[in-house]
Amino acid sequence: MHSLKQEEVQDLQAAFNLFANNKKEFGEDELKSIMRELDIAVKADEVKAMIKEADKTGTGKVTFNEFCAMMASRMKEMDSERTVLEAFECFDTVGTGSFTPAELTNILSKVGNSQHKLSDREVREVLRAVGTNSEGNLEYREMVSQMYARQ
Repeated sequence: MHSLKQEEVQDLQAAFNLFANNKKEFGEDELKSIMRELDIAVKADEVKAMIKEADKTGTGKVTFNEFCAMMASRMKEMDSERTVLEAFECFDTVGTGSFTPAELTNILSKVGNSQHKLSDREVREVLRAVGTNSEGNLEYREMVSQMYARQ
């Protein structure tokens, strides 16, 4: 269902049933509770946007199928974020959580196919856009978090 694994659908069904109070749909308050139960941080405006996006009937409520479709999309985004973070962690052999500008330049300009390699100038733009810590290094966990932050 909605490209979710059976175990994920079962977890979502359990969360839905717990907070929908035997109803076939739920609103914002229940969604906030479900997201907390699933250990997914969301802000109030994100919950409103999620309900609005998922609510195909215009009732302001979300059915289980709408909930699964919404969560499949959200979980896919989370998996992508996790994958990018894990990729950076592969290069962080010391475990500092950060890269010097030279290390980042080396990683981003040498890894990947020719279409996705960044030039030195593009790496400098990334550093300027994301910012650096007090030592002038890029904290990649913060950068990945910013990349996937919901606007």
